[in-house]
Amino acid sequence: MSTIPSTTSTDRGNLALGANDIGKSYYETDTRKILVWDGSGFNEYNKDAVVYPALTNQYGIILDGYDDYLDIGANGDISELSSASALSFCYWVKFHTVASLEFVTSTGSDAGARFATVLQSGNIDVYFGVNASLNGTVNIPLNTWTHVAIFKNGTNASLYINGSLDVSTTSAPSTTNANAGKNVRIGSTPNYSGYYVDGEFDEVALWGSDQSSNISSIYAGTAPANLSSLNPDHWWRMGDGDSGTGTTVTDDGSASTLVNGTLTNGATFKDLSTAPDSIYVA
Repeated sequence: MSTIPSTTSTDRGNLALGANDIGKSYYETDTRKILVWDGSGFNEYNKDAVVYPALTNQYGIILDGYDDYLDIGANGDISELSSASALSFCYWVKFHTVASLEFVTSTGSDAGARFATVLQSGNIDVYFGVNASLNGTVNIPLNTWTHVAIFKNGTNASLYINGSLDVSTTSAPSTTNANAGKNVRIGSTPNYSGYYVDGEFDEVALWGSDQSSNISSIYAGTAPANLSSLNPDHWWRMGDGDSGTGTTVTDDGSASTLVNGTLTNGATFKDLSTAPDSIYVA
């Protein structure tokens, strides 16, 4: 990193820097700040600050509601879900049509082991095993991107829809089942036939910790937030990083063991830049 002479806040924009300097960083010795030239002036950052750029989000996946799903479990178990006392799980979803009951996401070797989010009567319910621990009250609209986030810490669990608390409980199971990290699916369930989602998914993320205090960073509005600063253990960006081609959905998380997903039975990537979707970010 270069060092430039100390300057005052009024003359930084007058330094003789040109187009080739845009985006370059400098260290100012008197204020101990990092200066980034944007072409017309300097943006200042504290020297210890980590600056994460806006997220580029071009792709999602689209499922037909007949037999499509994203299969993550075929490529390995998600250890952060098994016997977990704390976890955080979030995703963006857009339903095209809905039945009375649909498994939006589901895991586990059987129904007793599952961690699942289920759409029932238009609301999201959350299961840790056979019974629902959280019964959502917010009606999920069709053809609209919706952000869903679930947090668990011991027997405390909560469901957030679009960044706002829907329901919470203090009587969730203290830990998930030892097999909850097996057979992970997005848009379907490994435990029953049918119940496929007709819709789209984007930016699925999982932590083996309670991130509820960071909900304002996880949900930043009508477009996906950059989760890099929160270091999700698993982060399936649904085509971004895969060029929106093929059938592999790369796990861009920070866990020591990453688990890619596989688009199954005709599930495909969707280029969101060609659709009138607010979730697209250039």
